[in-house]
Amino acid sequence: MFFWVDGQKLHLGEFFAQQSTVLSSYFKVFHRSLVDLPFGTLFAYEGVEHFKIIRKDIEMSKIQANANNQVKRHQESRSASAARIASGKQINKASQGAAELAASSKLNATSRSLSAATSNARRALTLGQTADGGLSQAQDEVVRIKELAVQASSDTFDDSDRAKASAEVAARLSTIDDVIVKTTRFGDTTLLDGTGGEASDGVFQFQVAEKAGDISTLDLSAKFDTATLGIDAAAVDTITNAQTAIGLCDTAIGLINDGRSATGAFMAGMESTINVNDVKQENVDNAVSVFSDADIAKEATALSKAEIGEQLAQAMISGANNAEKNIPGLLR
Repeated sequence: MFFWVDGQKLHLGEFFAQQSTVLSSYFKVFHRSLVDLPFGTLFAYEGVEHFKIIRKDIEMSKIQANANNQVKRHQESRSASAARIASGKQINKASQGAAELAASSKLNATSRSLSAATSNARRALTLGQTADGGLSQAQDEVVRIKELAVQASSDTFDDSDRAKASAEVAARLSTIDDVIVKTTRFGDTTLLDGTGGEASDGVFQFQVAEKAGDISTLDLSAKFDTATLGIDAAAVDTITNAQTAIGLCDTAIGLINDGRSATGAFMAGMESTINVNDVKQENVDNAVSVFSDADIAKEATALSKAEIGEQLAQAMISGANNAEKNIPGLLR
């Protein structure tokens, strides 16, 4: 008994000695019908064709193994692309890009911090507007009291007129103390009595940017009740008292103007801060998008490519399986 191998005529012993590695690989790879054949049956025939059948079966196993690996790769690629399309994110787990994920996470933290700071600035602006609104109302009251004092300083007003003017002055002084000062609040915090802020000293602090120490303050430590303004004793019942009241009102109007100047400057600063934060956040969000947002068009193309590749690899496996099924028939 002999075998033809690469143009050489080998006896059975020589054939086994030369082909032991190939045959060992063959039987290690396949555990199907061929290995169930009696060993003598496999080599019971002389001629090169039977050896070619064995080598062909080994080659088919290599094709099948390669195709299986390709299927796994295409499935992994398909899953990754599908996940990116579904989430809209380029990186869904650290293994897909640790450095990019770290940079994206840092930028995302900055973006969210800026968003919170901008919200703080908007609330601070609202607080300033509330305080300024209260001061504006107090100023209107004091201006009206001065107007009455000016009228009462003239003899065109008689005692009856001055009595009516005095009643209105008292009502407006009460409005300043009981309505404007006590009810001008932001939430539950009163703004015009000098007791607001964490330290209850009338100084309000606002974190308006993303870094520690980015604090803006609004000083409302001055009180705006009639006693502090110096008009609590204003009277217009006589020309002398009315003249005094005019001077007191001028002083009070000056104090209120100082308060409004402070709130006005603060509000202007908050408006600028909000604009700056909006620009910063837009730039940071664009940077986050570069690192984290998926390119949907690119991922859709990759998904289609992976699906096609997987189908082709499956077809190769099917072809290899069909070829293997023909081997036992050829050996019979």
